[in-house]
Amino acid sequence: ITKNAPAVILCHGFSGDKIGKYRLRVRLARALCKNGFAVFRFDFSGHGDSEGEMDDVSIIQELDDLECAINYLKKQTFADINKIGIVGHSLGGEIAILEAAKNKDLKAIVLFAPVADYTKLSAEFILSLKEAEKSGFAERASHKIKKPYFDEMKQFRPIEEISKINAPLLVIHGTADDRVNISSSKELTEKANEPKKLVIINGADHHFAGYNNTMQLINETVKWFLRWLT
Repeated sequence: ITKNAPAVILCHGFSGDKIGKYRLRVRLARALCKNGFAVFRFDFSGHGDSEGEMDDVSIIQELDDLECAINYLKKQTFADINKIGIVGHSLGGEIAILEAAKNKDLKAIVLFAPVADYTKLSAEFILSLKEAEKSGFAERASHKIKKPYFDEMKQFRPIEEISKINAPLLVIHGTADDRVNISSSKELTEKANEPKKLVIINGADHHFAGYNNTMQLINETVKWFLRWLT
């Protein structure tokens, strides 16, 4: 990477990390780098190699983490601070929307199956929400999700923030996603400002598993940033 390269920040989802299932974020980062972009991958607090515990996951904390990542990137000589893009997957998509709605430094946005409206998440999530309201937390295989997190999910509504974003927006969603209902991405895109694009990948799940699905996801993302961030 030469100096002043356009830079892209990758935001993973809930219980994810900077590598990604099936190494999705590694593969995406390499494809972007081959096309002249600098890429910054990081773990949100309580995820991957970062400090903190999953039990204490917080949207407010993740927004703070992202702002720290953006500020760190701005200090690097390899990054063009006037050409910063962002990719958000699932909950990382929600964080990306909330940040981009108030931070005009983000010049191009790509969302993979973003959480735009908590009411359109999986039945499992809705059950967890009810469980947390009753007992104060929802228990998972390796951690607990506490009620304050679900309260934040109700408080922060990306679907209502999307109209504040003027940066070019690409939304990608799979038809076989059982975590986030594809209808939320359709509604999100409808409410977004131009330029915008919705790409639906037939048969793709929430993690875009399968070589063809992954490559379509990566290729669409690279094309978007080449068009709007270079």
